[in-house]
Amino acid sequence: GAITLTTSGTVTISNTFGSASLSSGTGTTAINGASITTTGAQTYNGAVTVGSNSVLTGSSITTSSTVGAGSNNLTFVSDALTLGGNVTGTGTLTIKPKTVSTTIGLGSSAGNTLNLSDTQLGYINSGGFSSIVVGDSSSGTGAIAYNTASNLVFGSALTLQSKSGSGGGSITVSSALNTGSKNLTISSS
Repeated sequence: GAITLTTSGTVTISNTFGSASLSSGTGTTAINGASITTTGAQTYNGAVTVGSNSVLTGSSITTSSTVGAGSNNLTFVSDALTLGGNVTGTGTLTIKPKTVSTTIGLGSSAGNTLNLSDTQLGYINSGGFSSIVVGDSSSGTGAIAYNTASNLVFGSALTLQSKSGSGGGSITVSSALNTGSKNLTISSS
């Protein structure tokens, strides 16, 4: 069933679990388990901290505040992702669709189903991740479009990926994509 956390204090989730949906209170949600899987939405109304490598999987995922992953890897698997604050960490941040055909838009002008606006790209770029990976090279990803009006310079290595052949979508870059001194990988393998 659905899980609703209504506290303004810290709630710690220490085990992997699944439910229909998850909605947190305004306090901090400390995720110390390997994964949280919901068939519906995950909504985090307060700050989120990640204490181990974690995968968050839901039809939609919304954060209203900051997400701090520390040195851990963090993966969002969703067809709709809305970020409300900086997402920080030094591990790898991965964003991939839950449904193979879901299209990904990076930038306010990109559109698509799973879309991160210019502001949200700034949120993931502020965090110092060793790398940011967008898309899914094994299961596939719908088309990926990068089209931003901001002059964003990624501070992390950036990979845009999809699967070649059946289940893989095109990758289109329509505006300047700047990774400064960091690596940029665009792959359909």
